[in-house]
Amino acid sequence: MSIIMGVAGFKHLPWAWAAASLVLAAAGADLGASCTYRTHGGAVYKDGRATVFAGANTMQVFGPGNTAELVAGRRMTLVREFVGNVRGQPVDNGHGFAEKVDGSWLHPLAKVLAGNRAHGLATVLDLHRWDGTRGTEFWAKTPSQTPWYAAYNKRLAEVFVPLARARPDVWLSVWNEPFHWAGLDNATGSDWLREMDALVTVVRSAPGGPPLGNVIVVPVMGMGQDESCLLTHGQAYVRTCTRARAHMRAWYGCGFMC
Repeated sequence: MSIIMGVAGFKHLPWAWAAASLVLAAAGADLGASCTYRTHGGAVYKDGRATVFAGANTMQVFGPGNTAELVAGRRMTLVREFVGNVRGQPVDNGHGFAEKVDGSWLHPLAKVLAGNRAHGLATVLDLHRWDGTRGTEFWAKTPSQTPWYAAYNKRLAEVFVPLARARPDVWLSVWNEPFHWAGLDNATGSDWLREMDALVTVVRSAPGGPPLGNVIVVPVMGMGQDESCLLTHGQAYVRTCTRARAHMRAWYGCGFMC
């Protein structure tokens, strides 16, 4: 299990699903030859080659996208899949058709991941909302202070970790944009360290064991805009997690958050 800690940021591109470009930079020891993705020095490696990833935001849970166009026309190698109803999102229903959940038709994630994989795309599963309704967005919130925190941890461990396990091309983001962007919650680097370590611990201690071959994405503070927690507490985190990776992404444009 490789952990990437990062500042969220994408570059605008003028096409469907709010497409964006994404560059990953990691630092740390080799994950092992058995992994499709690994980190070494200042690079992320795919099948033994240092790789710069171009990516897009997608919302294929609402309808399968044109992944062939992403690869052939846009040369994408990574997609960030929006999950806006963590509680009710279908995972693998056996028939692959969409199901109506809380008023929205949602396609199963297993089908989405299989489509991405068939075109050579890695997928970041980005968990955005607890039940798809306003007020249950993850952004700008302290994870442990949300009323659904315990239920979310259970869902993360029992549903999303098994979904990613043994699939190195599925990268799991543990929370979307924690803590207030303007610091109105007075969160500190210590708060960030405690909250993120708790979520990573949920992933590590999941039934069946941790997803050892997967990349785990850990966001920074201020809704992904405040990297100060990496400067003040990143080293402490790395010391407690031998497979942690430092990750930073730069902002382009304004007001667009990943």
